[in-house]
Amino acid sequence: MIAMVNMVLFLAAFGDTLHFDFDWAVFRHTADSVRIEFYYGIGFRELNFQSGDSLLLAPFRIEFSINGINRQFSESGTLIKRARLRSFQEAIANQRVFVDQFSVIVPAGSYEVRTSVADSLHSGTVTDTITVPQFGDQLMLSSIQLGNALLTDSLTQALAVIPNPGRRFVSGRTQKFYAYFEAYGLNPQTKSYELRYYMVSGEGGDTIVRSAPIERTKAGSRSATALEINIDSLNAGSYELVVKVVDHPFSVQNRVMFDLVETVASQPRVEGYHLQLTPREQRYYQELQYIATPRELEYYNRLSPEGREAYLAWFWSRHNLSEFVRRMETVEGRFATARTPGIKTDRGRIYVKYGEPDAIERKTMEMEVKPREYWFYYQLGLTFIFIDIHGDGNYRLAWTNSPDEPKTGLEHLLTTEEQDQYH
Repeated sequence: MIAMVNMVLFLAAFGDTLHFDFDWAVFRHTADSVRIEFYYGIGFRELNFQSGDSLLLAPFRIEFSINGINRQFSESGTLIKRARLRSFQEAIANQRVFVDQFSVIVPAGSYEVRTSVADSLHSGTVTDTITVPQFGDQLMLSSIQLGNALLTDSLTQALAVIPNPGRRFVSGRTQKFYAYFEAYGLNPQTKSYELRYYMVSGEGGDTIVRSAPIERTKAGSRSATALEINIDSLNAGSYELVVKVVDHPFSVQNRVMFDLVETVASQPRVEGYHLQLTPREQRYYQELQYIATPRELEYYNRLSPEGREAYLAWFWSRHNLSEFVRRMETVEGRFATARTPGIKTDRGRIYVKYGEPDAIERKTMEMEVKPREYWFYYQLGLTFIFIDIHGDGNYRLAWTNSPDEPKTGLEHLLTTEEQDQYH
């Protein structure tokens, strides 16, 4: 059996990592070599689009390296790509994902693979280890490639699946998908072989779908199959597809995991470059400086007025504008002082950037120690210490372990106990 591992990078709510789906499959090439196909999918919200003559364009590059672990082999390369959109409205309505693939021919062995995707502002990297089998004369199966659609080459009649690198299908929107695989080492002396497939709940769970035997006519010792799998009766969850080929007296099987997810929540509607905003959203629409990264702000400030309109529409289709508005309104009511708006206070800025702390510990005036608050974000592993230096209720950030925050210059206000515990 050939294990297929799906690697996914997850993007923090207001982070600057480009995340993408990455998958791979192995197929026999010659008696001594194997073709590894790599598939990647990038959601349009991850890319930095710029206005062109009639389209929105997002240049990006793919860099990959493959290095042998148990044998001498090394290969690397760079692919220059460009994603295109007619409009953000169309992209949001169709949840556009840019999918492509590349392949490398390798001998059997184990390999470390590193793949990076980068545009003008962000980058993300996936690393994985792949073990490639030696396809001999015995009955064997390739990896199982899952896809959203099936194509047939008009000249060669070869089958090709449009890959789904995340192996995620939307419940209610997707009625079927396609599973492509190849069988090797079939006995050419007999006319047909048999295949079956099973659908298992979770990894190694109960069998919930079992196909009838499917007889296939042989055309030599090798065959390519694209199964159409109906999934409209399945509930959201994780599943395992098991494919079995029987060529008497031998049989072989392979398996692959996939997810059926709930319909993606709707995003703000876009007309051209313009989001359709509520009055509350309109007030904060251009205030991206409170959550954007320095690189994003530098890029935004260099744009023309039309370019900024397009960028804002892209930015807020990628971030949660409603949550941002809620945070901005919260800090105005919670942290504003007579002289300072809530967002201009240190606590307000941190709240908007990171959200509600998991825990807050407060200490009032004790001897010579001024009032302070300790904010803890356990999932992020972050701590912030705020001190009311002037006794006016405007707590200043004195210390944090966040690598994204500069030194405050107020670290000397920490007590000896605080320095021992946090600093």
